[in-house]
Amino acid sequence: VVEVRDCHGFSFSQLWASPVVFRKLRVIMGVAANYPEVLATLVLFNLEPGLRSIALLKRSLPQKLIEKMMFSDRGDWPSCVCVPRGLSPGAVCRWANHREKLGQEQGWQYLTRDRPQLV
Repeated sequence: VVEVRDCHGFSFSQLWASPVVFRKLRVIMGVAANYPEVLATLVLFNLEPGLRSIALLKRSLPQKLIEKMMFSDRGDWPSCVCVPRGLSPGAVCRWANHREKLGQEQGWQYLTRDRPQLV
C-alpha cells in the first residue's frame, strides 16, 4: 500500500497534543513495522519548510519505518516527483485537477464520521 498525503494546512501540533490520537498512531506504526504489506511507502508532501513536528516524528519512529517515508517541503517537487518511490507525472496531474475542482466548489470539505475521507 502506498499512502500519499498533501500536508498543506495540516496541523501537526494538534496531532501531538491529543494523547488518544498519538496512542492510536503508535499502534498503527507498530503494525506497519511488523507487517511490511501494511505500508510500502508513505509520501508526505507540501510540508511547511523546517517543521519541528517532522523532526520529532523522525526521532520517534523506528528506522525501518522512516526508510519507507518520503518527506517533501512545499515547493520541493524534484524530491517527490519522478523518483522511484514518489509520484508519477500522471498522479501529479490528477492531484492538480482534484485541487482545482475543490477550489471551484466551496473550497473546503469537512470530514465527518459519515465521510472520513475526501476521495
